Amino acid sequence: MSAATRRAPLVALSTCFLAATLAASSPAAASARGRGVSPIDGRWTFTLTRSELAKHRQPVVLAGSWSCALAKGRIGAENLSTGHRARGTYRIDGNVAYFVFLPGAIAVVPGKTYAMRFNVYRDRLTWSSVPGRIGLRALAIEPWIRTA
Repeated sequence: MSAATRRAPLVALSTCFLAATLAASSPAAASARGRGVSPIDGRWTFTLTRSELAKHRQPVVLAGSWSCALAKGRIGAENLSTGHRARGTYRIDGNVAYFVFLPGAIAVVPGKTYAMRFNVYRDRLTWSSVPGRIGLRALAIEPWIRTA
């Protein structure tokens, strides 16, 4: 067997590695990574009752059935019972979501960052507080159900 024949598998492997590296570092790949779908992206619904909110010492103005859309770092939520809306952005770091809301949202300070730990299991999204961080405790009262 010649030296060229013995090197052929190594050359093929090196070529595949080089091609994969170039593809992963292309502008299109970088753009796709920046817009990636997070585990919480989707449409969700949940309902908060006045009694649940009062029990957890949360603002009762949040009571009602909510529809929430999370997509590519943007959040839009609407209370279907009252018409209240909230818009903002979010970013994900591991299993923690960081939210920043725009003016007009109720029960939050616009521009302030809120952190919540999340878990998605079988189209159910649950939230919990992150120790040492300002959170949105009302989110942890009821699980969210994925609708799309």
